Amino acid sequence: MKALIERGCARRYAYTTITEGHWQMDPDTSLTDFRMRDGSRNFLTLPIVKSPGQLWRSLWRLKHVKRKANVQSVTDAWITFSWRGWEIAIHDPYGEYWFFAEDPQTPGDVLEEIRQHFLKAGL
Repeated sequence: MKALIERGCARRYAYTTITEGHWQMDPDTSLTDFRMRDGSRNFLTLPIVKSPGQLWRSLWRLKHVKRKANVQSVTDAWITFSWRGWEIAIHDPYGEYWFFAEDPQTPGDVLEEIRQHFLKAGL
């Protein structure tokens, strides 16, 4: 999941407007499938409206989540966790949260549940 900059493709944003710390979803937005050199899948991009710490704490609301790492530096952060047996990472370059599934074969319903969790949490 470290091969982030190789993502030289057009991106489709998962929001239309941000108002008072919350974004409104584009009803036609679906999960994305951008593959990284290491084989991971970038499946979601959201704007940063809350801190990585708040995002980390919101993971407790996902039942049976296993939080693994929250590594923050001056320039960016990496959050990793597993849910329903699938490894997920979140990175925050360029004012956005990029969500990655380590295994590109992670089922769509798992990715959709993660997407819905963070949208409902306003993160």
